Amino acid sequence: MREGVVAVDANGNRLLFNPSAERILGFRKTMLKLPQHWKSPSRWTEGYGLFFPDRVTPIPADQLTLVRAMRGEAIDEMELFICNPFKPEGVYVSVNGRPILSPDTAKGGVIAFRDITERARAEESLARAFAQGRLEVVDTILHNIGNAINSVTVGIGTLREQLVENRLIRRFSALAEAVKAHQEDWSAYIEHDPQGRQVRPFLLALADDFSKQNQQLVRTVERVSRRVNHIVDIVRTQRRFDSASMDRKAVNLRQAILGVLRMLQESFVHRGIQTHVNYSNAPEEIRIQESQFHQMLVNILKNAMEAIDELRQAGGLKGRPRIEIRAYVRREFLVLDVVDNGIGIAQKNIRAVFAAGYTTKPGGSGLGLHSAANFIAGSGGKIQPLSDGIGQGATMRVMLRLDAVSPKNGHMAAGEGGG
Repeated sequence: MREGVVAVDANGNRLLFNPSAERILGFRKTMLKLPQHWKSPSRWTEGYGLFFPDRVTPIPADQLTLVRAMRGEAIDEMELFICNPFKPEGVYVSVNGRPILSPDTAKGGVIAFRDITERARAEESLARAFAQGRLEVVDTILHNIGNAINSVTVGIGTLREQLVENRLIRRFSALAEAVKAHQEDWSAYIEHDPQGRQVRPFLLALADDFSKQNQQLVRTVERVSRRVNHIVDIVRTQRRFDSASMDRKAVNLRQAILGVLRMLQESFVHRGIQTHVNYSNAPEEIRIQESQFHQMLVNILKNAMEAIDELRQAGGLKGRPRIEIRAYVRREFLVLDVVDNGIGIAQKNIRAVFAAGYTTKPGGSGLGLHSAANFIAGSGGKIQPLSDGIGQGATMRVMLRLDAVSPKNGHMAAGEGGG
């Protein structure tokens, strides 16, 4: 059997220690002659190297599965980490324990455990990838907020310059001085004096200049106001995603996509990227882990923007840079296509783009798409990179099962939708 089994009597003396237990724990039969003091249940933690899954906190003796079983408890799926001189690389195990009763009194205990190291390592890798992907999302958000703040700063500088260094105010002050100097002979001044006869056209021109300046100030204030509102919108949207439960819930697909696009708006504007969304053939709502869906889409869009940057720097970008999101139903899947006209993907790298650490960008972590792929796979879906090669753009096709993402099993018939 694959499971390790250990049984002890009421005093902790070993009754059974099967071969799988030896293999998993690293103890061979010749090594089972441990020092006498290790045979006491109070020393099992030290003797066998038993830790909580954090790998650093020893498990107190009274919390050990076998000790609890000896007390009459039944324990299911307790996970722990084992690291000892015979297993220095460590092993994760999941343990079940039961008391040995005779007839109703605990006379010992038995545990059965299995090696879950591969699963635990995969979960650790997923957590690291998700955390790194999250950091990339935060970096993207901060970049967009930074761009908006720069625009606000420029706008405020323009307002200050126009208000503090206002030449129209100086011209108006000069007119006021002329009025003050000729207040006793004002009528004669404006009728007969060569300079006085310029007062009327001067006033008309000044009024026109003030009107134009006012319009410019209004446009500047509106631009600053839009940028401030955009910053507020980014923060509000991010807080909503951050506060969203990790449980699946019904989410409006259109609002979720538009929320991500709003957060990335400054990056699109800065790059001159035209965006288009088509979700006419998609369910109105999907049931998904909202914050992870949001992070996945941000990472894919960020990758598309960087692909456009890469082609532009290589001098191969033709036409206006663009990114399109298409949402539609194909058979049992909700499909999201993120299409860009960026650098594209070489056929030899098609299978590698989702690998942890893979990147073609200087300073890139290679974990953005890896994190997105992990979330999609964990949701029972799949992601496919499509490209005709370098310089030909690319499509990241996300496929999520309708029975997993639609609260009503989809609003459309199977097979309906775009492609």
